[in-house]
Amino acid sequence: AWIFAAPYLHFFASRTERVLAVTIGSVVWLGVAEVAARSFRTDWYQERARRAATEKLAASHEAYRDLAENARELIYTHDLEGRFTYVNDAFARYAGVPAAEILGRPGPDMVPRAPDNPDLRVVIARLAAGETVPPQLFWVEGPDGRRRWLEGLMSGIRGPDGRVAGVRGMARDVTARKR
Repeated sequence: AWIFAAPYLHFFASRTERVLAVTIGSVVWLGVAEVAARSFRTDWYQERARRAATEKLAASHEAYRDLAENARELIYTHDLEGRFTYVNDAFARYAGVPAAEILGRPGPDMVPRAPDNPDLRVVIARLAAGETVPPQLFWVEGPDGRRRWLEGLMSGIRGPDGRVAGVRGMARDVTARKR
């Protein structure tokens, strides 16, 4: 409506200044609109990528959990003090107690101190220092009171800062082979 009234209005700026003001205003407005559109598009693609990555990570985590829960090997994780943070069902069955009773317990205490057993606290310290350790052969007393030999492979779990934050391990019963 102001376009029709413009010829009758008194302006304090010349026609050239008015045209220049409208042109500059339009260019600025188009620039702001372009930046907003690009920002919206970038945010949309980033959100889409984040959701895809989250779904992929969840699927990977679920596949790992399924693999660990259905494995015959004893799979576990513990913190750097040696306290169990996860054990699979095979580990709980092997120990003869529910997994909930194992969590929080110190793993090295489950391995008797004996000359033919490694000191697992030393092994954990080596892993915490970033070393790679060879498979460990050790024995434990089973629920039946008999000596059972295990071969365990442990490695460090690195946190976001790259430092070792915990230990993961897998062990298998090698009693028959040891005899």
